[in-house]
Amino acid sequence: MENKRPKVGLGVLIFKDGKVLLGKRKGAHGEGTWCPPGGHLEFGET
Repeated sequence: MENKRPKVGLGVLIFKDGKVLLGKRKGAHGEGTWCPPGGHLEFGET
C-alpha cells in the first residue's frame, strides 16, 4: 500500500555579520557539497 501522506522538507538561511552559515554534506546524496542547514520532517514530529 502506497503512503499518501505529504512530505515536508525545510531549509533555513542564517545570516550574521554579513556571513551565511553553510555545512558540508555527508552521505550519498551530494556528499562533499556545501548547503544551508535543513532536512525533512517526520509524520507527527513537533
